[in-house]
Amino acid sequence: MPPKTRFSREVIIDVAFNIVRWNGWEALSARAVAEELKSSTMPVYFHFKSMENLEEEIVKRALTLQLEYQDRSYTGDRLLDLGVGYVTFANEESHLFRGINERKHSHLLARHGQNIFDLHWQALAGDPRFERFTDDQRRRILMAMWFFVHGLAHLSISMPLDEYDDYDLPRILGNTTAIFFKGLNIVLDEELERLRRQVKSG
Repeated sequence: MPPKTRFSREVIIDVAFNIVRWNGWEALSARAVAEELKSSTMPVYFHFKSMENLEEEIVKRALTLQLEYQDRSYTGDRLLDLGVGYVTFANEESHLFRGINERKHSHLLARHGQNIFDLHWQALAGDPRFERFTDDQRRRILMAMWFFVHGLAHLSISMPLDEYDDYDLPRILGNTTAIFFKGLNIVLDEELERLRRQVKSG
């Protein structure tokens, strides 16, 4: 039976999370955690079989923090708030954002990120902008909008967008969303009209 450690599993996760949060994923190692604890690496491997297991806990905690950002009210529009929160999280927690979106963590993001998507789906269930669309179309719309917001989040941490005089994140996302839905409704109207003509022509 392995010897007990005075450091709990949560303490190990806390220390590892803060290492990544302030210094980036490249700074994380069992030795780095041990140095923060002023201990050997034994407590790390007592609670975790490998560093990959510890990294998964950090990804889960980072996603929880991301969700907290997205749950805040920035504009009063739930859909816009999700986007503003996502980009704000990327700006204020850039090490965590970059880390959870690294290719090596893609399987963890797929495993634990679905819960976030499901929560967003539920939160937007009553949004009138989605009323005309089927569930499958709604999911595709949300995914397409996420691609845009995700790209904006990456852009915002690679170049300081807030240095531009006309940078206003809620306005940018609000205008983009309005244009997006206007285009979708035009396409849907055209498709419905085409179907009506087909039915009429027999």
